[in-house]
Amino acid sequence: MKKFKLVSAALAAVMMLGSASGAFAANGDVVGSIYSTDILAYVNNRPIPSYNLDGKTAVLVEDLDVGGIDADAHYGFNWWYDDNTRTLTANSDGSSGYGEPLNIERGTVGRVVDNIYETDIKVIFNGLEVPSFAINGRTAVCIEDLGTVAADSPNADYGYSKYMCNFTWDGDSREVRLYTYQTNNLRDIPLHKMVYQFTDNKLSVSFDQLNYYMNQVSGDCSDEFAADFNHIKPVLLDGETVGTMYVDHDGFLSYNVDTLKIFDMKKDLEVILSYDEAVKFITGNYEVYDSREIDGATVYLAKDKDGNRDLFYALKQGGLVLESEFENSYTTVEFSDDEDGLYVKVYPFAGPHGATTMRQRVSADTYIK
Repeated sequence: MKKFKLVSAALAAVMMLGSASGAFAANGDVVGSIYSTDILAYVNNRPIPSYNLDGKTAVLVEDLDVGGIDADAHYGFNWWYDDNTRTLTANSDGSSGYGEPLNIERGTVGRVVDNIYETDIKVIFNGLEVPSFAINGRTAVCIEDLGTVAADSPNADYGYSKYMCNFTWDGDSREVRLYTYQTNNLRDIPLHKMVYQFTDNKLSVSFDQLNYYMNQVSGDCSDEFAADFNHIKPVLLDGETVGTMYVDHDGFLSYNVDTLKIFDMKKDLEVILSYDEAVKFITGNYEVYDSREIDGATVYLAKDKDGNRDLFYALKQGGLVLESEFENSYTTVEFSDDEDGLYVKVYPFAGPHGATTMRQRVSADTYIK
């Protein structure tokens, strides 16, 4: 089994820039033109500059990421270029983007904007090569190429192209919109201490009393499953479909699940200890060597069976939290009172300049809802 590389908000993909010319053009030769357009283009509902390229709507790969045309413009992608392999790579990250939307004015039709050049650079988009065009040191791809859901797309049943995209065209408003697969996060489900485990596309859920008061996600995939990358599949929980997922060619898992359905199916697993039960759990399973009362909780420094020291919170409103685990390689793990609150002092702590003392603030505010 291979470990999934999980992304929260997150998709992985790669993009290569291909030749835009005939077989006899030399690298750097002008092989065509790109034109202005009156069509307004959007990527994940964010306006982006666009151009006419052989009757299709083109956008620049470099515009899809922060650091492109505007430091605040991000459309749900990351890209980079490797000159050794002559490859431009773009990964959709599962988000709809961020930053202040650009104010894009509708252009006029037919004005030559720039030349198209022959190039040996290749582009891979979400793991697959896509037609692309060199435009004065930048790279154009067409929304229609990325978003057309062909019948042979492995994702056609879910409404996505082989590039994990789709698009819409409104002839009345003359607007074209490209969308990418959007992810969400199992950690956002309103439960505490749940462990979500993917085995290929099958999801299991369990409850862990010492799970840091937050949901955790992990996954394994078989070699056969990993080889079928960029193919959307249903997420199955107890035989029921609760969302979709796919794994990309680098082994990154992206998913979009119905969090409310999972909550309804698994809410009975959550069993939060009362304050008295939390105290009994700590004192009955660990060697307590210090404790303090703070607002909303009693905190404990306690040793486990291997001599490691742990910081626990027994919440007075109910609940047990294991916040920190300190290895027994530290000679000092102790409470430290300061004028602005209670800390745990850890020494020697490996800092960037050698051994030092780390101080961790003790507060139950994070866990009190």
